[in-house]
Amino acid sequence: MINKQKLCSIALLSIIIALVLVSIAGAAQDSGSWINKGVNIAKLSKFDDAITSYDKATQIKPHDSCAWYNKGLEQKRGCFN
Repeated sequence: MINKQKLCSIALLSIIIALVLVSIAGAAQDSGSWINKGVNIAKLSKFDDAITSYDKATQIKPHDSCAWYNKGLEQKRGCFN
């Protein structure tokens, strides 16, 4: 039989795990993370994939000038490579 203290400990641990999982999921929705991913993909000369990452960044934060600038750079590089 589980006593009240063990039950509370299990509940608290479950809450902590849920909060960690939510924060990890939220990080994927950060425009800066998508920009960084795009930069790293562009270093591999995968321009279309980098542009896709910048598009995701602008969907999250439409006025992110860094994402738009990098997208323009990759579009230009994609045309000349």
